[in-house]
Amino acid sequence: MFSTFGMAGPASLSEMSPDYGCFVQAWTVYAAFVPIVRYFFGVQPDANEGRLVIAPCPPAGWENAALENVPVPGGSVSVRFEKKENGLLCTVEGDPQAPVVFRVPAGVRAAVNGEELAVSEADREVPAAALLACLTLLR
Repeated sequence: MFSTFGMAGPASLSEMSPDYGCFVQAWTVYAAFVPIVRYFFGVQPDANEGRLVIAPCPPAGWENAALENVPVPGGSVSVRFEKKENGLLCTVEGDPQAPVVFRVPAGVRAAVNGEELAVSEADREVPAAALLACLTLLR
Protein backbone atom coordinates (compact mmCIF):
# COMPACT_ATOMS: atom_id res chain seq x y z
CA MET A 1 0.00 0.00 0.00
CA PHE A 2 2.75 2.49 0.90
CA SER A 3 4.34 2.06 -2.54
CA THR A 4 1.42 4.08 -3.97
CA PHE A 5 2.10 7.07 -1.69
CA GLY A 6 1.74 10.28 -3.68
CA MET A 7 0.65 8.63 -6.94
CA ALA A 8 -3.09 9.41 -6.73
CA GLY A 9 -2.69 12.81 -5.12
CA PRO A 10 -0.22 14.76 -2.97
CA ALA A 11 0.59 12.92 0.27
CA SER A 12 -2.05 10.27 -0.28
CA LEU A 13 -2.41 6.57 -0.98
CA SER A 14 -4.21 5.12 -4.00
CA GLU A 15 -7.50 3.33 -3.38
CA MET A 16 -7.14 1.03 -6.37
CA SER A 17 -3.71 -0.56 -6.25
CA PRO A 18 -1.87 -1.35 -8.46
CA ASP A 19 -3.64 0.43 -11.36
CA TYR A 20 -3.97 3.82 -9.59
CA GLY A 21 -7.44 4.28 -11.08
CA CYS A 22 -9.18 5.90 -8.13
CA PHE A 23 -8.39 8.97 -6.07
CA VAL A 24 -7.72 8.57 -2.35
CA GLN A 25 -10.57 7.53 -0.02
CA ALA A 26 -10.74 8.42 3.67
CA TRP A 27 -10.58 4.79 4.78
CA THR A 28 -7.44 4.21 2.71
CA VAL A 29 -5.39 6.91 4.40
CA TYR A 30 -6.72 5.83 7.80
CA ALA A 31 -4.47 2.75 7.70
CA ALA A 32 -1.40 4.99 7.60
CA PHE A 33 -2.51 7.91 9.76
CA VAL A 34 -3.76 6.01 12.82
CA PRO A 35 -0.46 4.27 13.59
CA ILE A 36 1.53 7.45 13.00
CA VAL A 37 -0.67 9.86 15.00
CA ARG A 38 -1.93 7.57 17.76
CA TYR A 39 1.02 5.26 18.33
CA PHE A 40 4.27 6.83 17.05
CA PHE A 41 3.43 10.37 18.21
CA GLY A 42 1.06 9.18 20.95
CA VAL A 43 -1.74 11.73 20.43
CA GLN A 44 -4.71 10.02 22.08
CA PRO A 45 -7.84 12.07 22.88
CA ASP A 46 -9.67 10.55 25.87
CA ALA A 47 -13.23 11.88 25.60
CA ASN A 48 -14.51 9.81 28.54
CA GLU A 49 -12.07 11.49 30.90
CA GLY A 50 -12.11 14.88 29.12
CA ARG A 51 -8.36 14.96 28.53
CA LEU A 52 -5.65 14.52 25.92
CA VAL A 53 -3.12 11.75 26.55
CA ILE A 54 0.33 11.95 24.96
CA ALA A 55 2.07 8.54 24.95
CA PRO A 56 4.97 8.76 22.48
CA CYS A 57 6.59 5.65 21.04
CA PRO A 58 8.50 6.57 17.86
CA PRO A 59 10.42 3.97 15.89
CA ALA A 60 14.02 3.53 17.12
CA GLY A 61 15.44 4.75 13.81
CA TRP A 62 13.82 8.18 13.97
CA GLU A 63 16.32 10.91 14.85
CA ASN A 64 13.65 13.63 14.85
CA ALA A 65 10.11 14.12 13.65
CA ALA A 66 7.24 16.58 14.00
CA LEU A 67 3.48 16.46 13.71
CA GLU A 68 2.07 19.99 13.48
CA ASN A 69 -1.37 21.40 14.34
CA VAL A 70 -3.23 18.13 14.95
CA PRO A 71 -6.91 18.93 15.56
CA VAL A 72 -8.00 17.83 19.04
CA PRO A 73 -11.11 18.74 21.05
CA GLY A 74 -11.10 22.49 21.58
CA GLY A 75 -7.95 23.30 19.63
CA SER A 76 -4.82 21.72 18.23
CA VAL A 77 -1.45 20.35 19.36
CA SER A 78 1.97 19.94 17.80
CA VAL A 79 4.28 17.12 18.89
CA ARG A 80 8.01 17.03 18.14
CA PHE A 81 10.68 14.40 18.82
CA GLU A 82 14.41 14.80 18.92
CA LYS A 83 17.02 12.27 19.96
CA LYS A 84 19.36 13.83 22.49
CA GLU A 85 22.46 12.48 24.19
CA ASN A 86 20.48 11.69 27.35
CA GLY A 87 17.37 10.24 25.64
CA LEU A 88 14.37 11.18 23.53
CA LEU A 89 12.92 14.68 23.94
CA CYS A 90 9.20 15.00 23.18
CA THR A 91 7.91 18.57 23.03
CA VAL A 92 4.17 19.27 23.02
CA GLU A 93 2.62 22.67 22.44
CA GLY A 94 -0.77 23.95 21.45
CA ASP A 95 -4.10 25.20 22.70
CA PRO A 96 -6.38 22.26 23.54
CA GLN A 97 -9.19 22.99 25.97
CA ALA A 98 -8.72 19.60 27.64
CA PRO A 99 -5.89 19.00 30.11
CA VAL A 100 -2.85 17.20 28.70
CA VAL A 101 -1.38 14.11 30.37
CA PHE A 102 1.87 12.31 29.52
CA ARG A 103 1.70 8.51 29.77
CA VAL A 104 5.07 7.06 30.80
CA PRO A 105 5.57 3.29 30.45
CA ALA A 106 6.54 1.13 33.44
CA GLY A 107 10.25 0.98 34.15
CA VAL A 108 11.13 3.98 31.96
CA ARG A 109 13.18 6.86 33.35
CA ALA A 110 11.56 10.15 32.38
CA ALA A 111 11.55 13.86 33.13
CA VAL A 112 8.76 16.39 32.58
CA ASN A 113 9.89 19.97 31.97
CA GLY A 114 13.34 19.02 33.30
CA GLU A 115 12.15 17.43 36.55
CA GLU A 116 13.08 13.75 36.72
CA LEU A 117 10.32 11.38 37.78
CA ALA A 118 10.76 8.36 40.00
CA VAL A 119 10.85 5.08 38.05
CA SER A 120 7.62 3.16 38.52
CA GLU A 121 6.81 -0.53 38.17
CA ALA A 122 3.49 0.40 36.53
CA ASP A 123 2.54 2.74 33.70
CA ARG A 124 1.90 6.21 35.06
CA GLU A 125 0.27 9.40 33.89
CA VAL A 126 1.83 12.77 34.58
CA PRO A 127 -0.10 16.02 34.02
CA ALA A 128 1.52 18.61 31.79
CA ALA A 129 0.96 21.76 33.82
CA ALA A 130 1.19 24.05 30.80
CA LEU A 131 1.87 23.84 27.10
CA LEU A 132 4.74 24.20 25.99
CA ALA A 133 5.57 20.96 27.86
CA CYS A 134 8.52 18.64 27.43
CA LEU A 135 8.74 14.94 28.21
CA THR A 136 12.20 13.37 28.10
CA LEU A 137 12.43 9.57 28.02
CA LEU A 138 15.87 9.13 29.58
CA ARG A 139 18.45 6.47 28.78
